[in-house]
Amino acid sequence: MKTSQTQLTTILFFLHIFLFTFFPSNVSSDTSTSKSANALITWQKYLLPSTSLTTWSPNNIKNLCSWAGVTCHIGLYLTFLDLANNLFQNPIPSEIGNLNNIKYMSLFNNNLTNKIPNEIANLKKIEVLDLGGNYLTTPSDWSKFNSLLMLTHLSLDLNELTFQFPSFIINCIKLTHLVLSKNHLTGPIPYSISRLTNLQHLDLRSNDFTSTIPSQLGQCTNLKYLALAENSLTGSLPLSLSNLKNIYELGLSDNGLSGEIPSNFLPKWTNLISLQLQNNYFTGKIPSQIGLLKKLNVLFLNNNSFSGNLPNEIGNLQRLYNLDVSINQLSDP
Repeated sequence: MKTSQTQLTTILFFLHIFLFTFFPSNVSSDTSTSKSANALITWQKYLLPSTSLTTWSPNNIKNLCSWAGVTCHIGLYLTFLDLANNLFQNPIPSEIGNLNNIKYMSLFNNNLTNKIPNEIANLKKIEVLDLGGNYLTTPSDWSKFNSLLMLTHLSLDLNELTFQFPSFIINCIKLTHLVLSKNHLTGPIPYSISRLTNLQHLDLRSNDFTSTIPSQLGQCTNLKYLALAENSLTGSLPLSLSNLKNIYELGLSDNGLSGEIPSNFLPKWTNLISLQLQNNYFTGKIPSQIGLLKKLNVLFLNNNSFSGNLPNEIGNLQRLYNLDVSINQLSDP
């Protein structure tokens, strides 16, 4: 009898482990749902206007997964929050950190203000975070965000961010899309950006970045879109940029860049659709290899100091529909 009791206890123990492992715990999911719902309800009190959030109610917590902007995983955990384009006002509350199962959050194009809350660092599962198009300012300590290692898409554009390149980003090695454009970020683009080898889309336009384009950027060989326009970058183009064989849009306009365009760059950039180098201090001849860019639609070289003749090979660019080489020192044909 004692042996059978022991066997039964053992069976029940392993059955419990099996059920806990392979079937979601209602207690766990209920706790998570309640925690997430209460966080959103707290936020709703400060969000103006809140007319689009009538489903967010303390009397409707069990239906969290049907709330406006909310999507859940298998009807259990809040994993997706889309509040884009609502013109919501006021700060993001610290309770946002209670959405600890969230993987996607977009607050794009609202009127959110104040510092980005440090509690966002609690969202350790988040893969897509879009806070663009607000009036958010730099958090008290970017290093607290080092926990966001699952990020693949990060958009902080069109805000009021200041100081240097956010340090935590360098640890987000899964990033494929990084958008920091139209802020007030200063200092150099860090050499350690070479760690982000999965980057396909990098947009740092319209900031106050200084120094040169780091040669380490050439190690981000998956880049397809690179926008560094409207900064205060100086120096010549690093030779390592020729490694960007997948690049289809390159925007370096409105900086203080100088020197010649190396002729060996262009044969590597055969996927280029748009090349914008206007409003810099480039010199020398326009390389004849420009004619190899058969996919090119847009070529802006205006307001530089290019000299010599316009290469005849530009005539090979049958897809080119927008060309500007004005305000240079080009010779008449």
